[in-house]
Amino acid sequence: VVCSEGSGPAPVSQQTVETSAIFAPGCAASRKCRRKNAWEVLPLVPVTVWTRKDPTLIRHALTPLLMVMYFFVNQSRQTLLTFKMAAALWKDDRMKPLVAGAVNLAVSVGLVLWLPKGWKLDGVIFGTIVSVLFIQIPWETHVLFTKYFTKEQKGRYLMEQFSFAGLAAWLCFGAWLAAFAVMADGVMGVLVKTATSACAATATLLLLFRKDCLDLIKSVKGR
Repeated sequence: VVCSEGSGPAPVSQQTVETSAIFAPGCAASRKCRRKNAWEVLPLVPVTVWTRKDPTLIRHALTPLLMVMYFFVNQSRQTLLTFKMAAALWKDDRMKPLVAGAVNLAVSVGLVLWLPKGWKLDGVIFGTIVSVLFIQIPWETHVLFTKYFTKEQKGRYLMEQFSFAGLAAWLCFGAWLAAFAVMADGVMGVLVKTATSACAATATLLLLFRKDCLDLIKSVKGR
């Protein structure tokens, strides 16, 4: 890495070298240049640690998008799991982990073998999403609304789930547009983009659920 006074940031292809150079004791010219390089590369440090010093493992935007999708899909079933555990319905879906694990393994291995080199991580994440979305959630929904709740309640629950899934997709798209509109780099760029995305998503939620927010504020004040 060239570290000279007044030089611009190094090219993107040297991100891994730069990230390790931040912590190297003998960077070439001056502390000022070293601080500048660290300020530019610091947002890459978490990715570098997670990918074992190989940030090129995440080569496109599809990988973090699939991670976000998996997080949402997995969290959307927590209500089902809470009621299922409270109702002690463990025996009714005892085969679900085996079937879901087999589907997850088959899809993940198949995609890893079929996809090109830069997309294999996406295949593993996608296989996990498929097993949760098409095996675990339908199985848990069937057990809970057959043994505990009624079919009418199942219809209302599914309608609300689809509605909130559409809302989440819209909020993610709006937050991405808000972050994309911010022209800033480095740590400050990450902070500004994060704040802008959070403000955009929060403003949308307050606008859509303003009546519920007002009722909540009134109930708190009434205490």
